[in-house]
Amino acid sequence: MAAARRGACVSIARARRLFFSCAVARSTERAASEDDARGSPSFAIPDGAPFFLGKTDASGRGLFASRAIARGELILRAPPLVAHPALDAIADVCYACLRRIPSATAPTRDDGSGPKKPAPVAAEVPDGARFCGERCATDASARFHAWERSVGDALAPLRRRCEDHGGLKFPLLAARLAFAVLSTSVAARDADALCRVNFPPGVAPEDWLEEHAMLKVALSRGLAIRRLADARGGGTGGGGGGGEDDAQLAAAAGDREREARVVDGALTPEWYVGVVGRMHLNAFRVEIPAIVDGGRGGGGCGHEHGGERGGERGGERVSSSSAFRDAMEAALSSVASGRGTGSALYGLPSMLNHSCDPSVDAAWTDGDATLVLTARRDVAAGEELRISYIDADASASARRETLRHAYGFECGCERCVEEAGDDANANANANASESESSRDSTSLAS
Repeated sequence: MAAARRGACVSIARARRLFFSCAVARSTERAASEDDARGSPSFAIPDGAPFFLGKTDASGRGLFASRAIARGELILRAPPLVAHPALDAIADVCYACLRRIPSATAPTRDDGSGPKKPAPVAAEVPDGARFCGERCATDASARFHAWERSVGDALAPLRRRCEDHGGLKFPLLAARLAFAVLSTSVAARDADALCRVNFPPGVAPEDWLEEHAMLKVALSRGLAIRRLADARGGGTGGGGGGGEDDAQLAAAAGDREREARVVDGALTPEWYVGVVGRMHLNAFRVEIPAIVDGGRGGGGCGHEHGGERGGERGGERVSSSSAFRDAMEAALSSVASGRGTGSALYGLPSMLNHSCDPSVDAAWTDGDATLVLTARRDVAAGEELRISYIDADASASARRETLRHAYGFECGCERCVEEAGDDANANANANASESESSRDSTSLAS
């Protein structure tokens, strides 16, 4: 994995340096885009949720406890705005919800109540995508996959680019979001409330513009295929039969006109740069371990800021349940190997700011891309809810360096300030001891 990442093109490295040098503007944009959050379902706070969205003193917006929250209490169960499996996990997980798919021939574990039963067979579609069941396949078709099937192999150049550059995640995640926009399951501006990198006007990473050009070719191909299917009376999205009446044909023509306007007017290079910029700062690397007892697994927490938010960068708390402990061990193993389940972009969870002493755990304990937030400890009313973006067990200097490199800020949380002071005192004492030893040696030599 390290070799593959070192082999990433130099222009991407330059783009990332520019990206994080511009990241200082993120809090300003966060505060300025308050209205964007109100219009998107991904930012709708559920009735009875124990938190509210407010402004912080230094980090833009954040989530705050609206009442006292007890340790272990459920705070939010959040489906993703968009999710996509990792390239090396596509054969093992649901193409839509990222749930692990058991082998069609492997038996499930015996739970003591009877003989082992065959594992369920995943639902498959003509383009080779695998789903955890018919319901998920049908839902995915309506949300994005019918449009993706229309594109066909025109998306192959973008996929190859991701493979050739060490498994890039965000281009395919952005492509899926584009398919969802064209399918009207999300709006083009649904992610606008998330913080992003503010590039100077007219400036964008060349690599991102090339990726958008590949996506634009694929979308134009998909639009042409759908128009051809309409003309032949075969419907769109790879399904349906003939026999459409004039009203249906007129409706289909109207749909194609709308899609053409979206492709040309909404899914622009500026849209792509904005979306990928937001993914770099807000996407989570989903960690769903191999299936354990009951066919379910849990997952660790981690943001994927700068392309590297990972499960090892959150604070997991292991349950006393042996099944959950097995799940967590499997998750940590996948993190160590660099093989995540996929990437996902969320609404409200992305409003959580960082602390090296977090009050919230985030995990994929439902076994799919739904992110579950629970209180790590007792939280007082009015206290800001925070997660850890990084490995909270690292030293203060290591944590600060990681945050500076990946997020563009230096952590000033209470724990970092306290530990940095301890490190400084320890260094001062060590230097003093070294000087004393040097003086003693000099005296003896005299």
